[in-house]
Amino acid sequence: DTAWLKECDLLIAECTCPSIGVGYELAYAEKLNKPCYVFYRRSEIHLSAMITGDPYYNVIPYETKEELFEKISVILSD
Repeated sequence: DTAWLKECDLLIAECTCPSIGVGYELAYAEKLNKPCYVFYRRSEIHLSAMITGDPYYNVIPYETKEELFEKISVILSD
């Protein structure tokens, strides 16, 4: 996974279900200065202050798959 992070242009993470692995990937991507977009279902979870309090991460709530895909489409079209 670290090789993929070194090669990628940006990281999109779905963080509704907490994961140490995804947290590590986010920190590693930040270290590499990769743009990071963190998605989560607002009605299901409150994200960690480690993520929401770090201005490096673009934290984006969503509720439906359609809303999620629409927001990802906007990111990828830039």
